[in-house]
Amino acid sequence: MRERGREGGRERESEATSGARRRLLPYWLDVTRRKRREGRRRRGRTSSLPQLRVGIGGGGEKEGARPATVLARARSLARGKPSAEGTEKRSRSLPRKENRKTMNTYIFSYYLFQFCGHSWIFTNMIIRFLSFGEDSVADTFHSIGLVMRICQLASILELLHIWSGIEKDHFFPRFLQITERIVTLFVAIASQEEVQGKGIVCVLFFLWSCIDVIRYTHCILLERGIYFQGLAWLYHSLWIPFYPLSVLAQAFAIYESLPHFETSGTYSIRILFPFDLTVYFPYVLKMYMAILFGGAYFIVQYLYMERKTHLGSSNIKEKSS
Repeated sequence: MRERGREGGRERESEATSGARRRLLPYWLDVTRRKRREGRRRRGRTSSLPQLRVGIGGGGEKEGARPATVLARARSLARGKPSAEGTEKRSRSLPRKENRKTMNTYIFSYYLFQFCGHSWIFTNMIIRFLSFGEDSVADTFHSIGLVMRICQLASILELLHIWSGIEKDHFFPRFLQITERIVTLFVAIASQEEVQGKGIVCVLFFLWSCIDVIRYTHCILLERGIYFQGLAWLYHSLWIPFYPLSVLAQAFAIYESLPHFETSGTYSIRILFPFDLTVYFPYVLKMYMAILFGGAYFIVQYLYMERKTHLGSSNIKEKSS
């Protein structure tokens, strides 16, 4: 009986000790994990310190480093201060942020400049037409042509924006749009005074200014992080009637300038070397008119796909931003 009692007491003691171990096991695991973490942190901090060979009297120190500076570095690392590598990375990231901020300011200023120019053209044409009626049509180029030429020349910068990555857009469609405007404005209209007083110039300037006022307003708001669904719909839908009309107006302006180029011989060149050849400029303009309609078809397809991308789905805001 005594032996059985002893065995039962031993069993009770073993059960009690095992129960205590089970209770203390989570606490023990937590303590060991904390010790491991602290050891890893200390290793990481000591590994970032400069490796020194300290001898008797400090003769084996690293060149240019004193014990006081080394201790100061060790204390700063122990307190959690940033190391030299962290400060170098931050100093490298700062110029990138500054460059990005400068580019955003520049592109915003460019959009604002174009918006002010085309808004002035659009407002001036409406006020002149309401004040003078049909007489203002003949004087459109002389009163507005300078501002229009400045705005169209400045639009060449958009090709550099796309090429450098400042502005996200396709290069070739934008190149075609800018080229057709510059050729029509500077070659067909500005070089022939007889064409400048025709009504087609007033119609062409009105269409260009309408398209660009909406376009640059949309770009300015997006650059500032503001999105309006109605304005986005207008921007991606206004080209449907206005762009084909502007292409027809450009073709008609070139057609009106052909007789004047034939009589005056402007831009017609005779090449004597290596063989005698005469470049008759009216033929060049006729070839350009065929290229104009081919490029317009390509641009219409591109604008339609862009409209379908931005307005075809319900999540318009994410795609436009």
